Amino acid sequence: PVVIEKYEVRVSGSRYRPLYMTRLIEKTYDEHVRSGARYMVATSQMYGAVLSHPERDPARYQAYRSLFTQATEVARFTPSVDRPGPELIIFELR
Repeated sequence: PVVIEKYEVRVSGSRYRPLYMTRLIEKTYDEHVRSGARYMVATSQMYGAVLSHPERDPARYQAYRSLFTQATEVARFTPSVDRPGPELIIFELR
């Protein structure tokens, strides 16, 4: 399965079974792995403000930092003129 943060990001095809959640940090890295997740898709719509202003919510900041540090980044899609919208980061879980 692929865990996807925020419901606006959609996965097409049948190669990966999408699991949607509001925030990836609803589970720890180990909980994601135990659930069988192979990949996570993070969106700056959810993590952006948390990482930009850690003092506002230290617990969420630490949860995202922990998750992003333990997982392996395999792709990053940064907004541009050709691809507007949030930044997306795809992580592999091992």
